[in-house]
Parts: sequence; structure tokens; C-alpha cells
Amino acid sequence: RSQSAPAWAFSVSRGSKRLGLVVVGQVDAAPGQQQTLHLQTMEHLVGAFWRGLSDAVDCRKAGLDDPGSGMLNRDAFLQVTGRSIHDSYAAGEPVALALIAVEGLRELNDSGRWEVADQVIRETAGAIRRKIRRDDVLGRFDGSRFIWLLRRVDSELAELIVQQVMTRLRAICEDQVRWRTRIHVRCGVVGSGLEQPAVHDLICRALAQSRRARLEKLAIACETPTSRTAVGATS
Repeated sequence: RSQSAPAWAFSVSRGSKRLGLVVVGQVDAAPGQQQTLHLQTMEHLVGAFWRGLSDAVDCRKAGLDDPGSGMLNRDAFLQVTGRSIHDSYAAGEPVALALIAVEGLRELNDSGRWEVADQVIRETAGAIRRKIRRDDVLGRFDGSRFIWLLRRVDSELAELIVQQVMTRLRAICEDQVRWRTRIHVRCGVVGSGLEQPAVHDLICRALAQSRRARLEKLAIACETPTSRTAVGATS
């Protein structure tokens, strides 16, 4: 953004992917063949360091991400969420946890339509990612369930937020004409309240609410008293 032209600039690339751009405002050396050689050497050296760092970051990220959804895997989610919850409690802020289950994927996989099941997962994950806030944490809990930490919200507000996401998810997953099978998506929502429970306890409570949603044929089951009337039922 400088108004003056840079003295030296070069990009760092890996194949066709540009990793970054290096811009130098001043070079304290007289121009000439020797300077050109030095600059070229520096370009190669900086590029090698940068590509090495990028490879290390990609390798670390590959160990944390679930390849099918692009979200954190369960172990990584537990680690990141544990720190986030600790920070929230230290600041006196509530948290909420939503567990979203996609029902019907097993039938797709058992009938040899695993590509369709993978597409359902990709579109579901994408719809959730587009709705989260900056400080939220998303993970794939297992093959058919996603887990979502919402910071600075209680269970009532979390339910309102999740309702908006679930409307979109139901439009995607419950399109029987497109998928040629019956798929349902349900969610259990819990809040930390005043107890400040650990992440394991929150997940267990969210799992219980998710089971209740399935048994009672609800789109969303929440620990709030109004949850039965606040959300629509599904068949």
C-alpha cells in the first residue's frame, strides 16, 4: 500500500499456488551483477524456508482436520474446545454446544451409494461452516454427527441460532427426490448455565438431547422448557 515503488519484490510459489509475496522497500547495495546474484540467492533461500514452513503447517493441519468435512476431527475438537471453554469461563461468559446428527447415511453406505453419502456430508458441513461465528469451534464427532461450540451464548440464544442453521440443513438433507432415500437431520442443544461444566459433560448432555430429538421426532431438542414448542417436529 506504499505510495513509493519497492526496491525489490518477489513471490513465493509452490507449483501453481502462490504462497505469498515479499516486498522490500530499500536495498543498501549498489546495483550491478553482484547485487543481482545476491538478490537471486536470497529469493531462493527465502522461498525454500517459506515452502518448508508451509509444508509443516499443512502436515500439522492434516492431522487435525477431518478430510470428509474439512472440520476438526474429534480429538482436535476436544483440544481446541477445552481451551476455548476455559477462556470463556475465566471471562464469566456462557457457552453452548450443539450436536447435529444426519440420519440415513448408513442405508446409503450399505447399498453401495457411499459417494452420495459423502456428498451429503460435504454439503452439510459447508452449510454449517457458512453460518458459524469467528470464535465458534466446529468438529466432526463421528461418521454421521457434527459438533459445534458456540461461545458467549446461553442455551436459549443458541437454540435460536441453531434453528436458522437447521432450516438450511433440512432443506439439503431431507430432499428425498435428490437423494432417493429418506434422510433426517436432528440436533441436541445444551448450555453451560451456572455450573461451568467440562467439555466432556457438555458433550454427554448434547448426545442425550440428540437421542431425545430422534426418539420424539423433533428437529431440535434443547434443555430449555420451551424447546418442545419452539421447534417443528419431523417424521
